[in-house]
Amino acid sequence: MELRRVEPADVAALREERRRASAIRIAPLFQAHLAQEAEPFLIVEDGEPGREGRVERPLGYALLLTRPHGGHSHVTVVELYLKPEHREWYEDVLDLLREAHRPTAYLVRTDDCALNATLLARGLQVEPTALVMVPVEAVGQAELPVVDAPALELVAFSAAHMPALRELLAQQGPHAAPVPAQTPRAHGEPADGDGGAGSHSHDEPTHAAPVRPDAEERLAELEALAGEGRHWVALEQGKPVAVVARADGGDGEHELIDFALAHAGEAALAQAVLLACAEVRSMGRKPAAVIDATETGRRRIFRKAGFYSEAAYVVFYDAEAGRPSVATVSLEELKAIVDGGEKSRLVDVLGEAHWKRAHLPGSEWVDFRGLAKEAKRRFALDEPIIVYCDGFT
Repeated sequence: MELRRVEPADVAALREERRRASAIRIAPLFQAHLAQEAEPFLIVEDGEPGREGRVERPLGYALLLTRPHGGHSHVTVVELYLKPEHREWYEDVLDLLREAHRPTAYLVRTDDCALNATLLARGLQVEPTALVMVPVEAVGQAELPVVDAPALELVAFSAAHMPALRELLAQQGPHAAPVPAQTPRAHGEPADGDGGAGSHSHDEPTHAAPVRPDAEERLAELEALAGEGRHWVALEQGKPVAVVARADGGDGEHELIDFALAHAGEAALAQAVLLACAEVRSMGRKPAAVIDATETGRRRIFRKAGFYSEAAYVVFYDAEAGRPSVATVSLEELKAIVDGGEKSRLVDVLGEAHWKRAHLPGSEWVDFRGLAKEAKRRFALDEPIIVYCDGFT
């Protein structure tokens, strides 16, 4: 068995075969983007002897993405597929990949059961990254949810709504906990799928979220959406409370919906999702959503609207190869940084009881259950951050 670098066209048929094996064939744009940048490899082995010697037979393929980092490179397996008759060979293929390329991460859909089971058996660390969600009627459940929420009206989003949205973004909500909002097109970002800087509150739904420093940038994004003429705005008593965006699901069947901006309670936002679903069905399409797995508030909203997670994209990290882009420091190095007064943020992600009992001087506490959300809100992209738990620093 060997890995052979080939052209994208050489694995196109196998990639289509893999896509057809999925119950829901939605591919998030971030996944499509990564696949376009990755190098394709054919997994082959010698077959039965023929007139011209032994004939190679393809077993499957792999897409490998290499990213430079700090003087070295990290390799991520973006896709890995074996034909159904060869699926018991995943162990051998993973050994081959490790020996030849030493990948640090594997991006996998949860409905690829054989590959998931093999990676789990190897003890790799697992983190969800995106959820593919569809309404309950997609699996034959006729009874739709009843959402107790104020009456909303969903209308075509246009430039006429921008003055009211500018006023909405300028409102202050002193008790609101901002949560980044995403538009479906934001899943095309090649990095971590961060979907934009709009926000809405899940903890205090009666208040508008505070204005973020990038409010003007958000307004520019909303103006661009308004100009496309294919999205919606949700009105409560004639005033905008949310912008619902849509995008092609990439499978010829589904239309993805998500919030580009939301300033309302969860029940009202779930009502907006239901209205958007009705609009999508009227176009002869099926509604669906792809959301950041760390956005628990957004997941609750879609579940209130009767959505469930059909599949998830998870990342398996190879601890032996080392986590990509996450450097570690020893306790001695940390002490030298603190004693030397180097500019950094020291973050404690132990539980709250541990924090109250004792913590390192100068540290700040973040609840690990909302780490991704809080990190986006509290930290700048370019500031050095040292996170400690009870395992390693």
